[in-house]
Amino acid sequence: MGQLIEVSAKKFNKSIIFELNRSVSGQEGMTFHNISQASLINEISGQLALELFQNLDDIESIFIQSNMVTINFLRNLGDDIQAAEDTIKNFFIFYKESKE
Repeated sequence: MGQLIEVSAKKFNKSIIFELNRSVSGQEGMTFHNISQASLINEISGQLALELFQNLDDIESIFIQSNMVTINFLRNLGDDIQAAEDTIKNFFIFYKESKE
């Protein structure tokens, strides 16, 4: 259950900028530097940052503003952005357990 997020990605050396087809935060934007900061925010942007920190290695920071997500890494990723893209695309997908 849920709906996929459409994502357009632009990669610049150690950073990836994702443009989403929906807003996941307010216009002011939030920056997360580690998993602890993300876990303290109980808003959608904090939950998304937490999931990104849990699924990806070498993240330096995540900035989320409206429908834009910028991930800065400690190393150059080359063309390996699929894991980040998949995490964002599937963020709103969830399946409830059956009562069987």
